[in-house]
Amino acid sequence: SGDQIRLLSATYGDIEISTKDLSFKSTGATPAFLGNVKISGSDVEFIRVNASTLEADDLPNHPGELILAQGTFNSLDINCSKSSLLYCEIEHLVIAKKGLVVGCHLDGKNDGGIGIDIHGFDTIVNVRNSRIHRYSKVQGGQTNETLIGIRVRLVAKAFIKNNLIYDCFESDHSGRETDCGMGIFVKP
Repeated sequence: SGDQIRLLSATYGDIEISTKDLSFKSTGATPAFLGNVKISGSDVEFIRVNASTLEADDLPNHPGELILAQGTFNSLDINCSKSSLLYCEIEHLVIAKKGLVVGCHLDGKNDGGIGIDIHGFDTIVNVRNSRIHRYSKVQGGQTNETLIGIRVRLVAKAFIKNNLIYDCFESDHSGRETDCGMGIFVKP
């Protein structure tokens, strides 16, 4: 705990971090790539480190804090006490509790889903200066609450300022969509 781990430009496997405070930083010309990352009850910082998926949670008596800067992630599921995402490339983000998303690029790659899903009773998330786009797909059947840039639900609070959100739609046009194809959806 307390160490800074420097990673060379390479592909590494999955890692799991529990109740440790660590900092990871890429030192090569291209960022290091990790597989699936699971963080529990830890303060962790990733600088210029990419990962396939990342999940961060608190543990009883061990709240966590996560800082991600200049990394690329397919999927982030963040449920720790505090998180900051700075200038990251992200495909899908689920976030609860206290969070800050600044200067990030969220690209759905025309594969549907939701860019940022903000939820939870004590959640306050600030999303600023980010680009969120291409949450679109041709879906022939009944479609509910998807193809959305930012969804805020379960009495979460969100401050959404100065973002560019576009190309969030369902292109089948069959009329079987409910609460789909929009930039920002707040529920209830």
